[in-house]
Amino acid sequence: MNIRSLTAPLALAAALTSGMAFEARATVVVPLTIEAMTARADVVCVGVVLSQRSAWNVERTRIYTTTEVRVERTLKGKRTQGDVLTVRQLGGVVEGISQVVPGNARLTPGETAVLFLDADEALPFHYVVGMAQGKFTVQAAPDGARVTQDVHDLAFMAAPGATPTDTPPAQSPARLDALEQAVRRAAQP
Repeated sequence: MNIRSLTAPLALAAALTSGMAFEARATVVVPLTIEAMTARADVVCVGVVLSQRSAWNVERTRIYTTTEVRVERTLKGKRTQGDVLTVRQLGGVVEGISQVVPGNARLTPGETAVLFLDADEALPFHYVVGMAQGKFTVQAAPDGARVTQDVHDLAFMAAPGATPTDTPPAQSPARLDALEQAVRRAAQP
């Protein structure tokens, strides 16, 4: 086989491989409703992101980012205004080395967000339920605060064996007060 006869198959393989790499940038998750996230969460709160810090684990095999969040209002759970929660997520940047987990909730110091959090029973950490699905950014608006979700790094699979789609289910309220009411309803016994 000569070089010319390899050119077309190699070009096709390169094109297919580059397409596969693009598809791999999303984390596949089961779409969660407000009710499902509320049921899984130990704490649902409106909070302000205070600070972030990334560090290696003890074995220096993973980077974790811890984010401090001050509770403004609790919608579910036993937290009070002013409590500071530590949210832990896999990924971050340390010593110029980056570990990225597509689909993680992006928490930015200074922002206000509604967070669905699961407490770690052994460590003093909380984890975001459903990755980016469990974070709603709060934005001020003249007619009342609005909430948005950034789930562009997630692919959703509605049922086992189904084809993942990058279209999130349309179920989240756009107004903060409506989201708070939905969480409080779902949290009732």
